[in-house]
Amino acid sequence: MNKYSYVFSFGDTKVFIHYKVMKIWQCYKQLSSKQNEAFGVLIGCNNEKKNNIFIRMVTEPYSLDKATRTSFSLKDPKHQEIVSKAFQRSHSLLGYLGTWHTHPEHNPIPSSIDIDDWDRCILRNTDRNLFFFIIGKDEPYLFYKKHNQYIKIKGDRYE
Repeated sequence: MNKYSYVFSFGDTKVFIHYKVMKIWQCYKQLSSKQNEAFGVLIGCNNEKKNNIFIRMVTEPYSLDKATRTSFSLKDPKHQEIVSKAFQRSHSLLGYLGTWHTHPEHNPIPSSIDIDDWDRCILRNTDRNLFFFIIGKDEPYLFYKKHNQYIKIKGDRYE
C-alpha cells in the first residue's frame, strides 16, 4: 500500500496527502445536519528539488476548541504542541503547512471569514508556502494563494 493516497497538482507542484490523513478527513465530513465543523493544522514537509509537498499528519479538534455547524475557533494549545513535537522528533523536517476544516457542502467555497483567517496565517508564516484544505461532503479541495487570490484545486486518487 502506498503511504500517500491523494495528490493535488498545480503547475510543477504536487501536494501528496498521507492515507492516514485521508482517513481522518473521511471521519469528520459534515454529512449530517447536526455535525459541527471539524478542523486542525497540517503537518508535513517538502522536497524543494521536485516541488513536492507531503502532508504527513494533521491535528484534530480538541477539548478547548470551539465549533458550530458553520464556524470554528482553534483555541487548544495542543495543536501547537503537536506541531512542535513533530518538528523536534523529525530533526526539523516536519512543520506547520497550513490548516484544514470541513464545510457542509458538496462543492465547498471559502467564506470571507476563511479568507481572512488564511491571510492572517500567511502573514504570520512568511518563510513558507501555506496550503488550506476544505473538506466537503464528497472530497477535499486544496486552496493556495497566487497573485493575491486563492486558487481552488481538486485532487486525484494516487495509486
